[in-house]
Amino acid sequence: LIDGDIAGYTPYDTLLLTGYATIIDGTKTRTGTYTYDEYGHRKLVTTVNNGNEYIERYTYTVGAWNYWTSRLIEIKSYYSDEWYFSSKEERVIDSNRRLSVQKIYGIAEGTGNIYLYREKHFDHSHGLTDDEYDRTSYGYCVKDVTYNSDGSIYSSYEYVWFEPAQNYVLKKSQTEYSKKEATFGSDYVTYKSYSLTDNGTAMLEEEETHYFGNK
Repeated sequence: LIDGDIAGYTPYDTLLLTGYATIIDGTKTRTGTYTYDEYGHRKLVTTVNNGNEYIERYTYTVGAWNYWTSRLIEIKSYYSDEWYFSSKEERVIDSNRRLSVQKIYGIAEGTGNIYLYREKHFDHSHGLTDDEYDRTSYGYCVKDVTYNSDGSIYSSYEYVWFEPAQNYVLKKSQTEYSKKEATFGSDYVTYKSYSLTDNGTAMLEEEETHYFGNK
């Protein structure tokens, strides 16, 4: 409930989950408890699985309207007293209380360094949402970039509103081995798809045109 709420909290007239139990053949094999801060943000999640306790700790930076703009999740396992990084998310909320930018951080394997893993930008100009978020408050994702731990781009997609289509259409995309670029006409979009070699050379593989007018 809370994770899917753009406000980052649940209204006071809504019940918050405080605990659960998994029971198999009359025996509790897994239990969990939840606590919340004064804003209704999730604070601690304690899970006991087969007698072993795991705790997730949530630390927030709260901005206007009590919406959180930064959330750090750390975890502590039964075999250690130390807290370890699990994930981090930063958000930009616009003046209409809608999500405009979302940044997700991960941890690099081997080095353990925290890095920007994914970045999304949302547009609210046309009242549409993308397939992943069925909420107007999230808008349409017009930019989605996934990064490697060294800062290079693993994949990226950008969309723009195209009036003849009355929809958002792909502007450009890129992965490690391919890319697609669009050229816009009065009522059509022409895409060129390239394969990328190891030395960065782009080889044209395909070209196609999409018409949105009376043609």
